[in-house]
Amino acid sequence: MVTHEIGHTVFRSNNEWKASVFEFLVYFYKNELYKYPEVYEIMERNMKICERFIQEKYPSPYSLGSCLANDFVYIYENLLNKDKQSPKLNIKDTIEKLKYFSKDDEIDATKMINTLTKILMLLYK
Repeated sequence: MVTHEIGHTVFRSNNEWKASVFEFLVYFYKNELYKYPEVYEIMERNMKICERFIQEKYPSPYSLGSCLANDFVYIYENLLNKDKQSPKLNIKDTIEKLKYFSKDDEIDATKMINTLTKILMLLYK
């Protein structure tokens, strides 16, 4: 996908995890998916799939990147932005922060965000 390849350019690397996060975020916000409640049901199902990826010994960076973005968006747009007036996640700032993530940070962040999302889901429902 073109957006994924642009992600490589933005991060100036061949890092598939970062390009996958970028691809997911751009797709989600470009298509204004945060406006549709049914999208969050799909995202909840994705979290269960992501849990399996996290448990793998050598998880795919493509999958981990999509998982992190899925969980990030779910937290910001579904749990913290109940009125759905406008996007809550600042995509530009998020991408800037991701530029400095190391390989170890990538897996740790994906695990942490996935765990926190499940906890927040329990608290906010």
